[in-house]
Amino acid sequence: MKNLYKAALLAALGIGAASAVQAQVVNATYVNGDLLVGLYQSGVNNTVVADIGSYGSLYGGETFNFSTLAASAGITSATDFGAVGFTQASHDILYSTAEASAVKNNTAANVFDPDINTIGANEGVQPITGAGATGFDWYSETINNAAGYLVDSGNSVNETPGDLEALYATTANNSAPVQNSLYLEFNSSTDLLTVVPEPSTYGLLAGAGLLMVAFRKQLRSTKA
Repeated sequence: MKNLYKAALLAALGIGAASAVQAQVVNATYVNGDLLVGLYQSGVNNTVVADIGSYGSLYGGETFNFSTLAASAGITSATDFGAVGFTQASHDILYSTAEASAVKNNTAANVFDPDINTIGANEGVQPITGAGATGFDWYSETINNAAGYLVDSGNSVNETPGDLEALYATTANNSAPVQNSLYLEFNSSTDLLTVVPEPSTYGLLAGAGLLMVAFRKQLRSTKA
């Protein structure tokens, strides 16, 4: 049933089987305010980081193809993925796939800025250990590093592929994190990252898509 709803959603959004061909190419250079997506697979000695563009530019139905990067890293079925970003505007704003409730003042937010810049500087495929290792890996930078990202809030940005993961924006002005109306979903089989609407909208669009499919079938039957 979930796959049926998903197919209907894609139909309602005007995308379908060609989505893998039309998937966006990840950006080569990190820009302040962009979202950085990381992939990790337990037991694999490489990690992947890619820039998918600015947080505010995301839209429902957008897809990003990670297959080339994943193959280069030897990642055949990612066990974790997540997204982080940071921008310095009128207020420092932290973006993430985790609710960074501890990031409520400029001091805390600025702590994360160097970490995210480090992640951005290590885009592509990075060896975790062995020859060519730089001492960087996505998993450690986002979870285990003592000075690392989101340690203060006790949350991890890394999630399980296949689930819809909410996006949050936390402004460093003592306000609570704000949840975006868009979610991220990573398919570890196809290595496609899809931007989807919130579940309530997802259901409405899926229902509309099912009606469209049913209408087309009825129209074909009438013509026959």
